[in-house]
Amino acid sequence: MKNRRMCWVFPAFEMKYRAFDPAQLPGYLDCVARCLERMDGGPSMTLPFYREAYASAKLYSSLGDALKHDLSFVSSCAVADYLKALGLFPHTMAPYSMGLYAALYAAECLPFEDGLQLMRFICRTAHEVGPRDGAFGMGVVMGLSEETLRSVLKPYEARVYLSDVMAHGICILSGPRQLLQEVFAQATRRGASHGKFLAVDLPYHSPLMAAAEERIRPMASRLIQAAPRWPIISCVTQKTLRTMDEVLEEVAANVVRPLHWRRTVQTAAQDVDLFVECGLSEQLCKLILLEIAGSNVVHPKRFRSHLQEIDQAISVARIPMGCGGHEHSLGPRNLRDDGGKARVFV
Repeated sequence: MKNRRMCWVFPAFEMKYRAFDPAQLPGYLDCVARCLERMDGGPSMTLPFYREAYASAKLYSSLGDALKHDLSFVSSCAVADYLKALGLFPHTMAPYSMGLYAALYAAECLPFEDGLQLMRFICRTAHEVGPRDGAFGMGVVMGLSEETLRSVLKPYEARVYLSDVMAHGICILSGPRQLLQEVFAQATRRGASHGKFLAVDLPYHSPLMAAAEERIRPMASRLIQAAPRWPIISCVTQKTLRTMDEVLEEVAANVVRPLHWRRTVQTAAQDVDLFVECGLSEQLCKLILLEIAGSNVVHPKRFRSHLQEIDQAISVARIPMGCGGHEHSLGPRNLRDDGGKARVFV
């Protein structure tokens, strides 16, 4: 993995999380603890609570959006820190939806504290400007091509929006719930296996959230401090973001404009040979495998499966200074047992 061209992918909070004890990765909880120490304001979170939330899928699903956002942000940042501490770095990054803000931290565009502040501000803004009567939301249509679904949506133009194509036959819609229900029925008649609502009460990634963009832009301009150290592939345009201005535009557009994860993966795959999920969701790994059969994907739950490669990586690791001037302190000594054998594998 040390010499692989990696794309780090960052999940959004609403992705499905299976029960998983992060303590399975020796040293990873040290990265989490350092992130938790830097949190200020918002929902309180302790390391025991963090472990409990990820050990129980049922508990995680019962949490409110604010806590889920914070958990996902912390997890993704900690995985990125963990990999860097092993001397492993991306060739590029591909964040999905709300995963963008952890990617900005990992790309060293801003410190952890500012990334958390920006994410929380954008979440609050979305709820302030979005329709709040419970009549809007998002849904998924399974088993229908993008082209066919777009034809189904023609009678609903400017009312129901195709907000993401996650993979072939997996499309996300945003709009009024009543109309979404009609679209599900129409799509099923055209050959979809089913359509269902997502547990989201706002029509993200659609023009229905347009008022958020101009409120987000000034805050992003204040907090983002640097161009990405590693390029970021836009999930909105699939362009490679290399400058501060390009990153600012992506942040302003993220909750407003439609995504296309399928094209994002296709774009990344042209230039990398390994995808690593920076977060504890498995969803992006699975979507990548659906889109590119036989592709190499690694999830933190499987970091222990490549002993020789990570042992070599540790032996040559060079720990850089992180964003904001803090040094990645997780090093080879912290990752080995008394016998000197590496215990963390990627």
